[in-house]
Amino acid sequence: MLSSFLICLTLITGTFVQNNPQAAAVVVTGRVVYEDTGQPATRHRIQLIPSEALLNVRSGLRLPTEITNERGEFSLRHIGAGEYYVLAEPVDQRGSQQLTSILSRSGDSAADAAKLDHFKKKNLRITVDGQRDVEVNLRVPNPHFGTISGIVFDAAHQPAAQATVHIVSKGNGACSASVHTDDQGRYRVWGLPKGEFTVSASPPSKARGNGAKAIEFQGSPGATYFPSTLLLRNSPSVAVLPDLDTANVDVTLITRALRNLAGTVRMRGDNRPVTNATLRLSVKQITDPASDTASATAENPMSNYVSTTDKSGRWSLSNVPDGLYRLSVQTKQGMDQTQGPLRMR
Repeated sequence: MLSSFLICLTLITGTFVQNNPQAAAVVVTGRVVYEDTGQPATRHRIQLIPSEALLNVRSGLRLPTEITNERGEFSLRHIGAGEYYVLAEPVDQRGSQQLTSILSRSGDSAADAAKLDHFKKKNLRITVDGQRDVEVNLRVPNPHFGTISGIVFDAAHQPAAQATVHIVSKGNGACSASVHTDDQGRYRVWGLPKGEFTVSASPPSKARGNGAKAIEFQGSPGATYFPSTLLLRNSPSVAVLPDLDTANVDVTLITRALRNLAGTVRMRGDNRPVTNATLRLSVKQITDPASDTASATAENPMSNYVSTTDKSGRWSLSNVPDGLYRLSVQTKQGMDQTQGPLRMR
């Protein structure tokens, strides 16, 4: 059973900053493969590091970032003119050890200079002129990741297209991923390190009132666990081994009471709709009696729900279980506002 809530948020008036129209058309694309096999390097984080940032470290630095797909491909859009270093690291490696080492100063100028020189020699340098697209190809060490694949079925045991599948590691080095099923309900999550994982799936997102597909990320609190249970303790771990596919990890969704939230974000004063604002619904407490994850959800890296406003300022979130939540809004200009706590019941 699904229920809907309508929420309108108003932000304090701020100044909008338009994207550079010249830089808006420039795209940096490429492909990453493994050094030893030439196979696609999946789930690698690709970042462009401005050369000037290596010499003039400042807080709030935003780096163009993308994750390689199953073919090892990536595409970075809206790149401004300048010189960049291309950094590629496995997405499951929390943060960038190389980048952290370079951007943090030790106080030893000789050691810092040596680290910077090593970074420049190790990573590819490219130049963006602000007019022409750039294509780069990279070769990286093979971490020998594994894969989990399967099918998600609805309660009638029909393939559930566009369901959201969550993968969360059970080890200390938390690794997580989310993918959508295809039209046949199939999914495949690649680039996973060796270990044991929890697998769950959420129903497809609800379309917005105008029929448009919502831009959102579904959190895991409303999910059904593998193979078909709402109780985390009854869900067996799924083992991932290097260079192997753990197949037939199928999930059958269980019908349960879930809510849909929707609303608009507008500027206070002139009532203009705010586009491309990010809304995050974070869990305070899950009260759904059908689930046993009430106490563990807050620590789950996949527990938050995220939505982005469209050109009319509209947003929506799907498949939220009963509970207590906090709703926060952040615009591209850095303005923040929090609404809550909100109770779903």
